[in-house]
Amino acid sequence: MARRSFEDVLGTNYVPTPGERYTITTLVQKMEADLTSLEETISSLLEKREKLEDNMFAHKALLTPARRLLPELVSEVFAHSTPSGFKHWEVGLDGEEYECEPCNFSHPLVSETPLILGRICRRWRQIAYSTPSLWAAIRIPDQWKIEVLQEWISRAGSCPLSFSVALSPEDVKILNLLATHQQRWKDIVLRCDDYDIGFMKQFVESLSPCYSNLQTADLRRWNSGQRRADNGTSRGVIRLTIESAPNLTHLVLGTPIIQVVIPDRSPPLCLRTISIDSRSITIAELLSLLRLSPAVESVYAKI
Repeated sequence: MARRSFEDVLGTNYVPTPGERYTITTLVQKMEADLTSLEETISSLLEKREKLEDNMFAHKALLTPARRLLPELVSEVFAHSTPSGFKHWEVGLDGEEYECEPCNFSHPLVSETPLILGRICRRWRQIAYSTPSLWAAIRIPDQWKIEVLQEWISRAGSCPLSFSVALSPEDVKILNLLATHQQRWKDIVLRCDDYDIGFMKQFVESLSPCYSNLQTADLRRWNSGQRRADNGTSRGVIRLTIESAPNLTHLVLGTPIIQVVIPDRSPPLCLRTISIDSRSITIAELLSLLRLSPAVESVYAKI
């Protein structure tokens, strides 16, 4: 009698007859068909499950507490997401002191604040664009488009401006734009190539002698390795009168062409940190500067 089932011989060394082999093949084909049908059913159910989950999460998103926050609160949170703080000199493990970037400014990258905030949703973008403090500080890239900087500054509204920029003849339009907002300068870092010292001198001397809102001033030079011809303007020094910035709290001078002028009589200064090249000031002048700075907390001077 022909077998209809082979359950009792599964997993054994049973050898089927030719007729049984045909029956087994038919059974396997039917199982495969049933399995394909089940996979199609499961696939359809998984697709429905995925759509149901997406719909559920979308509804849950409507209930998130962040949606109930007032725009003013979201704006305040955004304001705390921007880089902040002041650094000047740090001591390494070997006991040596290393120069650090003094101010943390936003980079104009879509992966960083504030631009990344505008990529989340329309509401966040509207809030970010209408929060002036987000746009009040920037690390300006070399040879940046002036139209982009103008838009950036316009979003800052009337906020004090903080920035880091390289002083280079190629960026004269950028620098001229910044100069028109000089009375709004708060924290500034002016970097200069060794071979653009003369241009730095021209730019600084073209500015107004009054820096009423300035709190951080960092003027330093760096060597990019690209030598330019000396046009004869790299001679001489820039004399910076300390009382021209009555609200200055952080002073970093890393180039000898800037010389600090200490007035004979001056009201107490607000300086809290001083990092200065010895060629910018004499020891006697440094002591006078310290006497005028009762709030000073940190002093670094190359003697």
